[in-house]
Amino acid sequence: MKREVKLKAYDTISKEIKKIEGFKYIGDKHIEIYYVDDQGRDITSVYHEDRIVIVMSTGLHDKKGTEIWEGNIVTNGTTKGRVEYCKKFAEYQVIFEMGRQSLGCYMYHDDIEVIGNAYESWKIYTSNE
Repeated sequence: MKREVKLKAYDTISKEIKKIEGFKYIGDKHIEIYYVDDQGRDITSVYHEDRIVIVMSTGLHDKKGTEIWEGNIVTNGTTKGRVEYCKKFAEYQVIFEMGRQSLGCYMYHDDIEVIGNAYESWKIYTSNE
């Protein structure tokens, strides 16, 4: 199975999320990202590593067809969790207050829904509603 690698970069200062074509580390503390701006121009920007968070698409979609990304906040109808990549098991997981669950388990039940992302919607994740 072949899957397209999709990346985004979240800028912690400007609070913007950009779809990026690629990135590379420069030295010990900087990241160079490549993206296409709104006018179709190829842009290369260098940021301090503390300023940029790189996230990747899981390749999965929720019950409404929304693409699921690392850092998304999801709900299973009962509780909310954050999507993270687990290196130990080489899989995406949903991190709930009470533990972890493989994201793949939900894809067979059509009961998971993206309700935001941890970078722009932290209040959604931390509220009890």
